[in-house]
Amino acid sequence: SGGPNSVHEEGSPRVPDGFFDWAVSKKIPVLGICYGMQMITQLLGGEVKSATGGGEYGRMPMDIAPGSRLFSNIDKSTVNV
Repeated sequence: SGGPNSVHEEGSPRVPDGFFDWAVSKKIPVLGICYGMQMITQLLGGEVKSATGGGEYGRMPMDIAPGSRLFSNIDKSTVNV
């Protein structure tokens, strides 16, 4: 997933400190789309890399974890986003 902003830039937008702990305590699922997905990944310790070979836009398959509450109404294991 991509967008015109970069999580690698100094001062890039972020959720407030403690947001994920709050969401977990309230049992609120969080879905990040485009920049949001990159920000969540980076803030939770994942790695965000730049695309190679040009372009960062377009459809990509997204795997749905078995038992996902967020996607409980979808009976596929993969969807294009």
